[in-house]
Amino acid sequence: MSRHEHLSNVCEMFFGCIYQCKERLKKYSYAIAAASPRNRLDFGTFIKSFSKEFDQELRARKEIHHYRRFSDLAIDQISSLDS
Repeated sequence: MSRHEHLSNVCEMFFGCIYQCKERLKKYSYAIAAASPRNRLDFGTFIKSFSKEFDQELRARKEIHHYRRFSDLAIDQISSLDS
């Protein structure tokens, strides 16, 4: 595996981890709400804030999983240096 391919894979895994964190936050918020319906924790605002902060990463993850592989000009330049 070339450095170019390795870096692209690492980026794709990072985007996947961000998505997993968001999904786990949702799952845990539902579990806490079910276990303690009277809690005053505002998970919705926190999850929206998380999604806003990591919007580019979440969009990149969606592109990777539904349309095409990750591509970045700086990483592509490494490919040309390896040749």
